Amino acid sequence: MPRQIETDESALKTYAESSNDFEPLPEGDYEFTIKAVEEVKYANEGPNARPALNVQLRIIEGSPVGAKRVVFLRVPLFQKFAATGKGKYPDGSPAFLHFQFYDVLGFDVKNGILPDDRDLLGKRIGGHIIQREWKGKVNNEVKYVRKPKGITPGAVAEIAGDVWASEPAVETSEDVWGTSSPSLQAAADSASGF
Repeated sequence: MPRQIETDESALKTYAESSNDFEPLPEGDYEFTIKAVEEVKYANEGPNARPALNVQLRIIEGSPVGAKRVVFLRVPLFQKFAATGKGKYPDGSPAFLHFQFYDVLGFDVKNGILPDDRDLLGKRIGGHIIQREWKGKVNNEVKYVRKPKGITPGAVAEIAGDVWASEPAVETSEDVWGTSSPSLQAAADSASGF
């Protein structure tokens, strides 16, 4: 049965003007925790309309830029794209992200056996975010994933209530936050008041 609630014109107007208007994150390296996964289709139609994993990556707490923001990554649940008859891989390009994602997390999936989705939750992973224009709007995209900096690859983050806390990092001389990117460093300095 439908419900009737009280409407508010100013709230509707504010929502319409600002809906999903997050400022894009600066391009650069980030550290994430896998917050959620959901099986979806890689493409809606055509030869690549096959299963994929929609992965919610949450930027870890303590990050100088974007802490707790969520970005999405679509991982193919297949090893090879459909044949195109052209280019470097006319018989179908390997789904590099499929292998990269699971390898970074410490899973060997060459035999086609994937871990249970629940085994991915809370794992730490690194990645590189870029900005891409789509339908006239600049959005973030995870270009590639990599081993996390400063901790064991695929380590599970500590969970405190519903706050995903980063695992304590081991001592390292690396730039753990990935702020070696000039635009990311400038954003980090701005956020911290330097």
